[in-house]
Amino acid sequence: VLVLEMGTNAPGEIDRLSSIIGPQIGILTQIGLAHLEGLKSHEGVREEKLKLISHVERGGVVILNGQDPMLKDVTCGQNKLVRVGFAKDLADLTAEQIWCHETGSSFYVNGQMFETQLLGRHNVLNCLFAIAAAEALGVEKTSAQKAMSSFKPVAGRMVLKQIEGIYFLDDSYNSNPGSFKAALETIKEFKLRERRGVVCGDMLELGSQSEALHREIGALIASM
Repeated sequence: VLVLEMGTNAPGEIDRLSSIIGPQIGILTQIGLAHLEGLKSHEGVREEKLKLISHVERGGVVILNGQDPMLKDVTCGQNKLVRVGFAKDLADLTAEQIWCHETGSSFYVNGQMFETQLLGRHNVLNCLFAIAAAEALGVEKTSAQKAMSSFKPVAGRMVLKQIEGIYFLDDSYNSNPGSFKAALETIKEFKLRERRGVVCGDMLELGSQSEALHREIGALIASM
């Protein structure tokens, strides 16, 4: 099994990469607001990412974010379509009894408990993508549970550190409006009583919407 992440910041890149790969399973995690400089608009991001579907091998599986309204009306022709999410009316595979805390998250899928060291509700959604892909490949549930509990976060992406009694949520690798909001929501869920602060750099490649989106994040921080 080869797992590939495809990146794009200009029209045509997903189409080209997908044609080279010819995947048997295609996953669209979300239609976010990253790379607006090259893709121009939210609809432009959607149009670019949906190019993946036409290159999924016939009879393959397409896994979509059932929480994302931008993916609501997507169809996949002869390929199997699986949606993941938190609401049964929006998804085929759902997470229930979700508990997010300072050392990770736990949740249930079809009555079976999964635990992960990944922080935040958005990472529970990422786990659902992994579970759906594992199911499509015929991986045993117990193997998936074991793998998920042992997986460690990547440096600079939602890693909690403690230095001289101060907690730092290090999400410094990169940022866009969606990931920034997810980090703020994660901090909000922590039961720590101490004063909280945010240190942040720029969110890049947002084109003409850059100032408006930075102001939106500023307002969100103030509201929290």
